[in-house]
Amino acid sequence: MSQDHEFCPVHYALQVIGGKWKLLIVWNLLSSDKRFNELQRAIGDISTKVLSDQLKQLEADGVLTRHATETRPPQVTYALTPFGYGLEPVMQAMYSWANERVDQRPITPRTVPRVIG
Repeated sequence: MSQDHEFCPVHYALQVIGGKWKLLIVWNLLSSDKRFNELQRAIGDISTKVLSDQLKQLEADGVLTRHATETRPPQVTYALTPFGYGLEPVMQAMYSWANERVDQRPITPRTVPRVIG
């Protein structure tokens, strides 16, 4: 890899979806729009603050939208944008890759969040 500051697609992708939680958020939104508490339950071991921060970052990067109703209290729903749905083939490839190798993994399995579809 070069040391200059040319555009690197992998670096860009990691800026948008890198980290411990963003891919799990996207994965859970592929099946349907979800409210904050639904996402938190689906992901499991994520704090309210971290989920909120990750959702804000994904929204700022154009991966998802936040829709709040004008009711009291407001109901907020998160949905993937077309840009976010563009990650579906990536997510499916990761799922297939991991599913094919689950019995070959050299590491001790950690707690794996469940997916609500």
